[in-house]
Amino acid sequence: LVLPQDIPPGLYVPRLAIWDAHGPQTPRTAAGAAMGDIVLRPIRVEPGRRATGQESVLGSFGPENAPPVISLLGARLSRLEGAALVQLDWRCERQAPLNYALSVRLRDKQGKTISRDLPPLVGGYPTSLWQPGELVSDRVLIPWPASAPLPGGSFDLEVVLYDRLTLKGAGVASAAVTLPD
Repeated sequence: LVLPQDIPPGLYVPRLAIWDAHGPQTPRTAAGAAMGDIVLRPIRVEPGRRATGQESVLGSFGPENAPPVISLLGARLSRLEGAALVQLDWRCERQAPLNYALSVRLRDKQGKTISRDLPPLVGGYPTSLWQPGELVSDRVLIPWPASAPLPGGSFDLEVVLYDRLTLKGAGVASAAVTLPD
């Protein structure tokens, strides 16, 4: 099984699906009885991608008047049907004191803003578990209103980490991102 290089650490349970020309099919026994989901033994992915410390930083995040806990290294924008996909690359600087929440805000040339708030990696790998020196990739899907197709061109991206219990910000990073037409 080949896994993506930037897959976050954790426990994964591969699920098998049966498809034919008509779409997904219900698994059946040799006698023809319908079966439930077919899963394989869980796979544990260990942290493995390490930072060099020489990466460019778009923004740093952490408690006020303290060294940074997490740095944002890169942000890319692409299009999916009905949504904008923002890929964020993080570097853990030191152990996070809490599990941060994330706000991703995308503003087009006309000033229209869409945003999404959620934990990094949809909560599947909380920031308090990130290891110093680890590189973490995240993908945030932001639904785009069906009334107006996602235009190509440049966007302003704002990324905020915050304490989800108190809503106190831990930093803001801004970047210009481009979406091809």
